[in-house]
Amino acid sequence: MVHRFTGRTVRVMTVGALPAALIAIATGMGPATAAPTQLNVWCSLKLGDSKASVISAMGAPNGHQADDWLSGMPDLGLSYAEWDTGTDILLATFDKDDHVTNLQAYAGMIGPKGATDIGCPAFRNQ
Repeated sequence: MVHRFTGRTVRVMTVGALPAALIAIATGMGPATAAPTQLNVWCSLKLGDSKASVISAMGAPNGHQADDWLSGMPDLGLSYAEWDTGTDILLATFDKDDHVTNLQAYAGMIGPKGATDIGCPAFRNQ
């Protein structure tokens, strides 16, 4: 008896879901999935990752708030990429071989205060 009831329930749910699926396909809407936020992606990055993989994961760098601060740094052959998201400044430092040596997340401005709204340490370095 339970099997029969379950079989009918599944059939009803499938038939009921079909029009919704057809509407979603027709309107270009797929199933609702939560896209990872840039801060979540930032926390998944690891020291030693390649510059190409970081930019692939984070998207094109879009920030310039660290430019003045970086211009005062000695030239050690490092390169940088910055992403500004909301009030956070995310700054990745790459060595001469284009591998991550520092991942820094600042709260609003470059300085000693790290971002507190992320799920990983604000400052990760080798």
